[in-house]
Amino acid sequence: MTINLPFALVAGAGLKLRRSGSGDIPVALVPGERVSYIVMWPHARPWRLARPEPMMRDLPEAKRAADILARALSVHCGAAVPARLPVADAANDQHLPQGMAAAG
Repeated sequence: MTINLPFALVAGAGLKLRRSGSGDIPVALVPGERVSYIVMWPHARPWRLARPEPMMRDLPEAKRAADILARALSVHCGAAVPARLPVADAANDQHLPQGMAAAG
């Protein structure tokens, strides 16, 4: 299954980087836009049932993927400098901080 999310619907993205270099990138949608948790599973951010967020899970080169996504989102919204993605501590079981890179 493939799901395309237009950049216009993306409010931001985050990064949870593990020591191995792999990681997860959740994508927050703009207010008013929703996806189905069931449809997105297993590519949905855990425990976000009320406002599901798509998530690219266990990417082998997560930092590289996050940098590419940040640049693409920055170009889309006309930002001069690519947004920086906050990195969650992989040792901490929490899944990503609330603050996410703005996309527009």
